[in-house]
Amino acid sequence: MNKINFRKANIKDVNSIYSIIKSIGDLERNFSSLNEKQVKEKIKLRIKKQNRFISVLEINNKVIGYSSFRPFDKFPYSSLVNKKLDKRFAYGSGIAIHKNHQGKGYGKKIRIFSLEEAKKEGFAGMYVIIEPTNEISIKLHKERSFNKIGEITKENGEKRILIAKKF
Repeated sequence: MNKINFRKANIKDVNSIYSIIKSIGDLERNFSSLNEKQVKEKIKLRIKKQNRFISVLEINNKVIGYSSFRPFDKFPYSSLVNKKLDKRFAYGSGIAIHKNHQGKGYGKKIRIFSLEEAKKEGFAGMYVIIEPTNEISIKLHKERSFNKIGEITKENGEKRILIAKKF
C-alpha cells in the first residue's frame, strides 16, 4: 500500500519540484528563457521566501506533486479583472502532479490539503486561474465548490478562467 504524506516544502525538494515541472511541460511554457540552474534557483528562492505556502505530496517518501498559494498581493492579474476582488483571499498559484502519477486522484488530494492550509493561515477563500481547455482542473475545482467569477485575457491574448471559493 502506498504511504501518502503532505508537508511543507523545503530546500531539499528543489530537484523534485523541478522534475515535476519538467514532466508536465511547464519548463517550455513558463521558463523557456531560463536554463535548468536558473529555474532551480527560482524554485529555491520561492521556497525560502514562502515555504509556508508551498506543500509537497509524497508517495512512499518520494515527492510526486506540489501545491502553492500566495497572499493576494502576489495576484498577477488584478489589472485584468473588471471587478473588485477580496484581498483577504489567497491566490492558488500552482498545483502539479508528476506526469507518471496523474489520473490517480492525487491532484484532488493536494488541492484539498492546500485549501486547508490556506484556511489555517487565515485567508477568507482562494482564487485560482485555469486555462479554459484544462477540463480536469475545472472539474476538480467544481467538485471543491469553486465558482467561476470571471475571465481574464492576458496581454498575449491567452484566455483564462478566474474561479473562487470562500471558506
